[in-house]
Amino acid sequence: MRPSVPVQTWIMETFIISLLQSKYGVYWTVRNILPVIASALLISIVLFTPASANTGEVLLSSGGSHSWSIELDRETRVSYEVEAEDGQTINLFLMSAADHQRFETGEAFTYMPDGSFIHVRAASADMVLLPGDYYLVAMAPDVADGASMKDILLSFNISVESTSASEGLKLIMGVGAAIILGLVGVIGLDVLYRNRRKGEGRP
Repeated sequence: MRPSVPVQTWIMETFIISLLQSKYGVYWTVRNILPVIASALLISIVLFTPASANTGEVLLSSGGSHSWSIELDRETRVSYEVEAEDGQTINLFLMSAADHQRFETGEAFTYMPDGSFIHVRAASADMVLLPGDYYLVAMAPDVADGASMKDILLSFNISVESTSASEGLKLIMGVGAAIILGLVGVIGLDVLYRNRRKGEGRP
């Protein structure tokens, strides 16, 4: 009488044994399955690729500012790089939509210290933000009366990556790797099984 084992284990054992005993062997069976698996993984990776980027250049007028809007509907990893050409310095402020409105009207505002920089030629940040609307503001620093300051060319790269989508992509990659390793293991068993049969003189 067959010993008691979990149903899933028994099904897997039966499947592997049937493959090993099949006329054409595991290799030919797996060869037909692999393209399907590879296509499914590729489609999943493309669909779950979580990052979107905003890259380019913008001219910051003397004494002016430029704002980038960041709208998030879920917890999201946001990273950015901003660099001022010709070695000029700028201020970078990451703030909520409410504070940005106060900034636009000349009222006192607050900013997020982790994503903000004062008097820098270049800056980069990487952080996870909660759902909401945010603004990254580049501002030319104040200059003394009578001092001249030319426009500043900024190059920027702002990347938004959903953390939940990132976890989903990691799960897909993990499952895909497990399937491939499993198929490699089954092929190895098939090779051993057939070598044993040849050694015993059986077809």
